[in-house]
Amino acid sequence: MKIILAVDESSHSTWAADVLRTLPLTEPPHVHVLHVVDMEPLKRPFHTPEVRIQYKKIIEEETKKRLATGHKLVDAVADRLRERSKTIRRTVQQGHTAETIIAMAKKDNADLLVLGSHGRQRIEAFLMGSVSQKVSTYAPCSVLLVKQKKRTLKKILLSIDGSSYSEASERFLRTQLLPSGLNITVLHVWDHPVPMPNLFPALLEENKERTRLVHAGFKAHALMLQGHAAGTIVTTANDKHVDLVVLGSRGLSGPKQFFLGGVSQKVMKYADCAVLIVKKAVRGKQG
Repeated sequence: MKIILAVDESSHSTWAADVLRTLPLTEPPHVHVLHVVDMEPLKRPFHTPEVRIQYKKIIEEETKKRLATGHKLVDAVADRLRERSKTIRRTVQQGHTAETIIAMAKKDNADLLVLGSHGRQRIEAFLMGSVSQKVSTYAPCSVLLVKQKKRTLKKILLSIDGSSYSEASERFLRTQLLPSGLNITVLHVWDHPVPMPNLFPALLEENKERTRLVHAGFKAHALMLQGHAAGTIVTTANDKHVDLVVLGSRGLSGPKQFFLGGVSQKVMKYADCAVLIVKKAVRGKQG
């Protein structure tokens, strides 16, 4: 698997690196540690020519300082992951943070992006869009957002809805993770206005996603609840104190994504735990 670990100097990035170190992957991954130096917020276009010259020098010095700090950061993270990965690349790049991460994922043809999420955002983040929100929405690959300090991800909530997107999520777990020690709850939310048929919860125990996981050696049980999809997933994850929510993304983008918000985006924003948004199957692991 080709993984990009996007890091900054926050504790959330440290937690993301720790999760990647202990994630029970079936094979050692190829990891690309990426740090983006975004100087755009410091630019001030409206100055007199004299002030602009002096300010330009300040920005140049600050850029050099941040680039040097970035190289130390990616070196430290790469050293911590040395025993975890087949190969480790290190990149420090200038640019808009989210856009640069997404562009690198496309360039690398990455399978998974891992980054720390700072959780629920202030009003500025709602208006401008947080880095994690932009990356999870527009990245071409699956995205793992780490929100808490967790050494291991043992309790997993897999959300399914009978679509190809939830099948891809189940396939990701089944083909990319080792089953030992993992406990998976396969959740289907009945979000229709009519009452849920009494027969459905029993039938869910034999659904194809749970059956495949059990046959692959995972400990998995099914759960069916009625309610709003995103809200029920978040409430269940928080009540059960799971370490990771896994769900597929339909890839909404543009105005529709902004105004409506997909289920995956709402879960990513409000769940207390880590969230894995699966967008496609990993190459070579289609079983």
